Amino acid sequence: MEIARLCDSGLDGDRLLAEVTTRLREVVPFDGCFISSTDPDTLMCTHHAVADGLPPWVCGPFFHNEFLDNDFNKFADLARMPAGVRTLGEATGGHLGRSARYIDINSGLGFGHEARVAFSVGDRTWAIGNLLREKGSSDFTEAERQFLALVSEDVARGMRAAVLGEREPEVLAPDSLPAGPGVVVFDAEGRLISATDEAAACLRSIDPRTPTAGAATPFGFPLPLAASMLVARARAHAAGRGAPPASVRLRTRNGAGLRLQAACTRTPDGAPGGTALTIAPSAAAELAPTAVGTYDLSQSEQAVTAYLARGFAPADIAARLGLAAEAVDLDVRSVLHKTGSANRGQLTSRLFNDHYYPAHNAGCRPLVAA
Repeated sequence: MEIARLCDSGLDGDRLLAEVTTRLREVVPFDGCFISSTDPDTLMCTHHAVADGLPPWVCGPFFHNEFLDNDFNKFADLARMPAGVRTLGEATGGHLGRSARYIDINSGLGFGHEARVAFSVGDRTWAIGNLLREKGSSDFTEAERQFLALVSEDVARGMRAAVLGEREPEVLAPDSLPAGPGVVVFDAEGRLISATDEAAACLRSIDPRTPTAGAATPFGFPLPLAASMLVARARAHAAGRGAPPASVRLRTRNGAGLRLQAACTRTPDGAPGGTALTIAPSAAAELAPTAVGTYDLSQSEQAVTAYLARGFAPADIAARLGLAAEAVDLDVRSVLHKTGSANRGQLTSRLFNDHYYPAHNAGCRPLVAA
């Protein structure tokens, strides 16, 4: 199969996604698509992406729907399905109007049927895809869905190899970055309303190959796709949905690191308010495997921790690892104690912020679930 050959050919992430998109379209025709690499531990989109037939402004509504709206075929749900593929028509019983995403986004862009896929190896998802057809076109067939399921592991394997094989870009010259953090402020609807000079300087320095959420903002800097996801995730968490906001680390054009974090404010009556995105130069950090030594986690605790960080309930972890529920409960309590975390949210934040994201672009891997 051509896609399998491509995925085993050692292509870099950008080229791989471009080639895979072309081959997919030959077998499963579509009129619009978004395909992106993902962090297998958070399912957040990372720095390889292909968008075709979609306007740049759609990123904001897209991530709002993914994290905040009650809807069908969320990627986190698809990632846990054996096939990892489902159409919107299948999920809604043929009534697309039941989907908020169809009403608020797809229909307005002239799209009707939609197929989504989580490209996974085992239960590790390395890329996601959203394929769309124009209104009036037929739904994706069973044969087409089966094809997407068939190539899922090939694409995931290829993307995993591409990500783990990446090198840091050659540092040509030191960046002139501010010493302190900058802040970008979004209103309660997720619209960018202000930015400090420090934040603008950092964002203007980002590697131009980094996927962005559209054209340059009115402030003259691009907004990285990862930043849009962080803001949406922070708003979702403030509304009581989803995991706490993580942080991401991006590169500048000259190879320096930038750390981005987001937090949602609250109004005096406790309602979610605006969101602050902080951006600061990030020094090189220790590699993620040092988390094991830092907290002295056993093999069993490492496996349990990886699943906890991805949102699995203890009962699900027990089933996946083939352990007794009591044994998993003991490991959970031990991990929380060793890491000084009061709950799963603090554990996830501590692991990602302190150990994983600073090392992500160096090609290392975090704790890996069995």
